[in-house]
Order: sequence, then C-alpha cells, then structure tokens
Amino acid sequence: AGGMSTTSTSIVLENMITDHMLQDEKEYNECLDDIKSECESHGDVLSVAIPKEGVDRGKVFVSFKTNQAAAKAIKELHGRSFDGNMVQARFK
Repeated sequence: AGGMSTTSTSIVLENMITDHMLQDEKEYNECLDDIKSECESHGDVLSVAIPKEGVDRGKVFVSFKTNQAAAKAIKELHGRSFDGNMVQARFK
C-alpha cells in the first residue's frame, strides 16, 4: 500500500480522541495513560503522543520498540470501539 512501511515501529490511531478529550487536561492525561497501558500489552512502548493542534490534531501516535509489537497493536486495535468510536489503526 502507498507508503505503508511494514518495518515501521510507529503507529497512528485515528477516530479515537474527541474534542472534549483534547480540551480537558485531566481527560487528556487519562487518555494518554489508558492508551499507553493498552499498547504495552502488545510490547514495549517508547512514546505516546496526541497533538492538540495542527493537521494531526486528535490523532494518537504510538512508538514501539519493535515492528512486531507495532504490527500486533494494529491488528488488535483496528476496528475496535473506543468510547463509541470505531478506531482506525495503521503504520505511521
């Protein structure tokens, strides 16, 4: 697929974060923690970032230590429901 590197260790999760989550600091930090611990069940997580503005606003960027962990997370998280939203997961 176009530009989808399968050796990537980073993934993007979309359709997960609402405006409310971005505006409420407590909610925002809880989301970061929840996503990090969810992703850690698939492998070592190096970082989780959710930009609050710009073109990537509200997308979740997760970096794993290995490609296997990233691939596993995509498989597990894609199509899953998070707060009533259908999560889209792909390699970054």
